[in-house]
Amino acid sequence: MTHTRLHRAASPILAPLLVCLLVLGCAGAEDDGREAWLRNTLVQDNQSLMERDPALASGKLLKMGLTPYNYFRGTLGQFQRDMGQPGPGFVPTRFSSPEGSRVLLVGDPHVENIGSFQPLEGELVVDFNDFDAATYGVWVYDVRRLALSAWVMGAMLADAQLAEIDPTALAVEVARGYAEEFAAERAGAPPLAIRAQAGFGAIIDDLLRRAKRDGDVFEELLDYTRLEGDARVMFYGAVEERAAPDVIGDEVFALTAQELEIVQLGLARYPETLAVATPDAAMAFKGASRRYGAGVSSYPVLRFYVLVEGPTASPEDDWLLEFKEILNPNTLPGLVQWPQRRFRSNSERVVAHQRALQEGRFNDPLLGHYEAGPIPIRVRHRTKYQKGVAVDRIMEKLGEDEWSGADVEAFARLAGRLLARTHGQAPTLNGERGLDAVAGSLEGHEEALAAEIERFVNAYGPATQGDAARLQRIIAEHGPLLGYRPRGR
Repeated sequence: MTHTRLHRAASPILAPLLVCLLVLGCAGAEDDGREAWLRNTLVQDNQSLMERDPALASGKLLKMGLTPYNYFRGTLGQFQRDMGQPGPGFVPTRFSSPEGSRVLLVGDPHVENIGSFQPLEGELVVDFNDFDAATYGVWVYDVRRLALSAWVMGAMLADAQLAEIDPTALAVEVARGYAEEFAAERAGAPPLAIRAQAGFGAIIDDLLRRAKRDGDVFEELLDYTRLEGDARVMFYGAVEERAAPDVIGDEVFALTAQELEIVQLGLARYPETLAVATPDAAMAFKGASRRYGAGVSSYPVLRFYVLVEGPTASPEDDWLLEFKEILNPNTLPGLVQWPQRRFRSNSERVVAHQRALQEGRFNDPLLGHYEAGPIPIRVRHRTKYQKGVAVDRIMEKLGEDEWSGADVEAFARLAGRLLARTHGQAPTLNGERGLDAVAGSLEGHEEALAAEIERFVNAYGPATQGDAARLQRIIAEHGPLLGYRPRGR
């Protein structure tokens, strides 16, 4: 597979009508209106990536078509549109208020965006781990997104007949967990702190056990680097097999000269943004690679792995850093933010919001950011102490009869609790405590939240499944770029 290694500047998003023409006309009479809408909005949301690197953009869309959960992960923009316009996701909410609309949101909370961290001090913790879409908005929006992820996961498990799973019941568990944690903290209980072997269920204990095992042996260094004598060098090639012929699993390549300049600029600038000062010697450059295949929405973005010296001169404790391009967040429907905190770049936004939303601002001591010209880049420690929940892992353990439907339900409820703690601790747009901002619309109406989430997923869950099937049809008919023709190609 050939990749465009030197990307030109992304072109502006065209108006919907022009996009419709560029994808060879809106859908014909044989398509329903939803399929035409899906095709055109996916082109709008991905057009700059299609222009910059068609191979990676097509890989993203093909990866989205592999499973319903992948489809869900790659269509945050479609979800947001559906929240604000008549259609399958337009379920009215009673949980909107001026104060509740200024809450700092995760933006894209879902079950696979929950993972482990090794803080600067103490034992492993569990937290949300992706804040690319973090922004301010109505808190119930995040609850819906997380509940829908549980529904989509549950539908996959039910279809595979791996356990007695009711997708709607999983989504309602998210809402009940959210209300449970909110009420407990309002009553004076300490905020949720998830640790190993502390009664948080089989899925969490498995996650933390594997994170400690793999982190303790520096497994990320084994995957992406090699020892040659007394020196550690980068590995180039396939780390994982491809999920499909044109969908990269995990592959790393040597950098171009311009990519190397971006990395070296980052090593000079990024340490200034660390929450904890790091000695200059620890950031001594030892090698770098360009990684392909990670993520779903972020599948086509620039992602570099950078090897630096770490705390000692020994190659055994070198640090592997991930430099990731951060794209613009989607705009939440119907929300006017004023006054609004303004960030110099998307990477600064993501880092600031991650530190505010996570249990501790030192969950990743190497978290930081910089800008390489117009490209905002977030830097994090690439360590196996950071390991995410995976739907595939849940399916595997259910298939082996090691976990049960009750374990999945317990995890869904815990996910809701984690979201409530996350909202509650972060300051809102106007500086008040998130817990107090949510109280005005939620307190005393916890059962109404569960009922509303049930109505929402019963309407929008099947629609999401239908859209996943529509995407497969669109790709089969129009190709992995959905019929879009990049200009000049």
